[in-house]
Formats: sequence, structure tokens, C-alpha cells
Amino acid sequence: MSDNRVILTMKWGSLYSATYVNVLFNATPAKLAGQFRFVCMTDDPAGLVPEIEVFPIPEFGLPQIR
Repeated sequence: MSDNRVILTMKWGSLYSATYVNVLFNATPAKLAGQFRFVCMTDDPAGLVPEIEVFPIPEFGLPQIR
């Protein structure tokens, strides 16, 4: 099995809190054996556990949806 696996999630806005991402991170080892990276692209990293790699959401130039 490859040790180059990445779990990528995105969190933006206020509909779901960091708790949802943390639960997903903590549940992943029960379903995925071996090493993996857990990455979250977000506009607000507050509350994410330190083991999650955090990156800002890149600017795609898309219009805001209201």
C-alpha cells in the first residue's frame, strides 16, 4: 500500500464548524490502514486539531454566491 495517500477536505463559511473536520480526521484511521496526510483547505482554521495540515482556499476568480 502507498504511503502517499492524502485525504483532502474543504471547509468554508459557517454552516459546519471545525468540529466536523476534526471528527472526520479522528475517524479516518478506523477505515484507512497505514500512513496518510489529512489536509483541510479553509477560510478559517480556528479549532482544527494541530495534526491536520491547513492551507488557505486558493482564489479561483469565481463570483460570490449570495
